[in-house]
Amino acid sequence: MDNEQLKRLKKKRSSYKGQLTLFENYLLTLDDTTLSKRQVMGLQLRITKLESVLKEFDAVQLDIECICDDAQLEISERELIETKYYSLVTEARQMLNSTEDDGESQCVDERLSSLPNFKVCYNCFVMAIILIIVRKLVAKFVNVNIIHSFIKTIVQRITKLGQPNGPPSSARLL
Repeated sequence: MDNEQLKRLKKKRSSYKGQLTLFENYLLTLDDTTLSKRQVMGLQLRITKLESVLKEFDAVQLDIECICDDAQLEISERELIETKYYSLVTEARQMLNSTEDDGESQCVDERLSSLPNFKVCYNCFVMAIILIIVRKLVAKFVNVNIIHSFIKTIVQRITKLGQPNGPPSSARLL
């Protein structure tokens, strides 16, 4: 009975590995610099599906490890599959993040270009750029003290730039 059950479980595991390969092949068809909205949605759906596949794989793999005589071999198989899974999901999420970053820039450009005679206040424009930078810093750094000192420095520099004489022609924020 255990031998038949082991064969069935290993077949299931092969199916999960196949789904990982399908996801990997899908990623290879995408150009991460120019994802359309449809591709972004499709990629998000596939990531969600892959997350449920990992949960199912984990249960099947645990059963295999409990039944099998050579648990070390099965644990190394788990490691290979999980490493591939996390690598693929990381790559996919990086694609989504780079698309979101590009989308923010395009969105601001589109809004400004749609207003033909709109003059952007220098300080407002600088603040918008700082907010985008801070959002990226918050996503990358957990240390709040670094972000706090960065924001404080930027605010001080903007305050100096906003003096009655206006910003100097060669004003640099950073």
